[in-house]
Amino acid sequence: MSRREAQATAGLEIVEFTDVFCVWAWSSEEKFAELYAALPGARRRRVIGVLLDTPAGVAPVPADEQLSRWREVAAHTGASLPGRLERPLVSSWPAAYVAKAA
Repeated sequence: MSRREAQATAGLEIVEFTDVFCVWAWSSEEKFAELYAALPGARRRRVIGVLLDTPAGVAPVPADEQLSRWREVAAHTGASLPGRLERPLVSSWPAAYVAKAA
């Protein structure tokens, strides 16, 4: 990238809306890395939301169904996944707090 191109992206801010448990969000991480590499002057800002929060800790779908949905996304994005999912997710709140703290 030329100096002029770098200066052109210096004021650019990319806002990424994400959720720690959103399969589309974390499986897009590689694409975001490519974007930031192509725009070295750009600032990155992550806004962490809560996609999943079920009442009384009841999972919206069984673990095997959740993993099946993740596999569909992984087939599209190339994301890596665990071989199995023992417990279905019930809330993004705890992971969102950890991500914000980090």
